[in-house]
Amino acid sequence: MKTSTESVSRDDLMGMTMAVLMFVLQGCMVLAMSTDRVVAAELTGARGAVMAAHADSTASGNLT
Repeated sequence: MKTSTESVSRDDLMGMTMAVLMFVLQGCMVLAMSTDRVVAAELTGARGAVMAAHADSTASGNLT
């Protein structure tokens, strides 16, 4: 039978692990999006990069 301190420490450890994983995942997503934008700029030129940036801003709710 587990004591309450063991379950609390395990829950805290799982919470910390999930927080770190989410932080790392978010960082990878931002890095992937920035590299995708650079690749898109190289493939389609500056006009495509501007269009992609505008599409990203409108999709996130920042209407410019």
